Amino acid sequence: MYIRIMKATKPHAISDDALLARLEEVAGRTLDPNAGIFGPASMTWHLGRHTSLFWGSWRAVLLQLAHPWVANAVCQHSHFMEDPLGRFHRTFSTMFKMTFGDLDTALTTARGLHAMHTRIQGRIACPAGRFKTGTRYQANEAHALFWVQATLIDTTVRVFEQTVRPLKAEEKARYYEESKRMLCLFGIPEDLVPPDWYQFQAYNRDMWASDTLSVCESARASADYLFRIRQMPATWVVSAPARRVTSVMLPPRFRMAYGLPDPTLHQRCHYARTMRWTRRSFARLPTHLRYATPYLEALQRLEGRDRARPITRLMNRVWIGKPELVMASPGSQT
Repeated sequence: MYIRIMKATKPHAISDDALLARLEEVAGRTLDPNAGIFGPASMTWHLGRHTSLFWGSWRAVLLQLAHPWVANAVCQHSHFMEDPLGRFHRTFSTMFKMTFGDLDTALTTARGLHAMHTRIQGRIACPAGRFKTGTRYQANEAHALFWVQATLIDTTVRVFEQTVRPLKAEEKARYYEESKRMLCLFGIPEDLVPPDWYQFQAYNRDMWASDTLSVCESARASADYLFRIRQMPATWVVSAPARRVTSVMLPPRFRMAYGLPDPTLHQRCHYARTMRWTRRSFARLPTHLRYATPYLEALQRLEGRDRARPITRLMNRVWIGKPELVMASPGSQT
């Protein structure tokens, strides 16, 4: 149903007024502004805090890049190849501010991201799927923005179940319902969003089979770079297993389009062993390694601390390139 809507309608750019209306909506539903739009009792915090979700990063990005609008926007407007670490920090900082920041931080971040997306426009460089050469794209288009968020929602659940524990049907339903608050921060209209988890899964399957997605040369170039980044030392260790894990997790159509090998029985067994190892070993890690430290900072903020603990501030530099997600007031003490 949602694919038919996408094909039947013209691109839907999100206006400033539409964004403001959605931000007012989510703000009105927020019970504790200091806890942000989700809070510690949410499934969003429960899932999103785990560092093991990082295994799904490549899958989510490759599915995003399969949308020609996303791939061309990244190729023509992003500098991630020149500054991959900076892009990593900016991306995770934005995501964590919306998820674990207080309400003001989440809303301010949403407005800034919308302003940036409004400036990102261009034309498709070569034909891809149903998009002809020269087709105009814009980064704040509602369908494309929803697709990007859909890859994150779907991947988060899949990787959590592989690396932490299986989720009950009601937990998935609750997590998906909460994710609609995040969609408000992008101004995505409610009538574009599948109403429940099962229809959301149908939306994903329909998208995977549709001509809206097509892996173009820009997408392949970006994907190839992601698996061979040399400016970030950590990628030297994880790039090979990440490639194998992503190959198993991607739908076959996109695995083939990106030139990833069709997993053999041995590689699928290796994937299963990697997930079991992650599940067992990550459960034994110290808190500041098992959980993303912006989540721990959020807990400390709710405890009434003016500043995050020193170890949290140190590890935040790994995740977001700065000591604190929600910066302390100028007069605060360390």
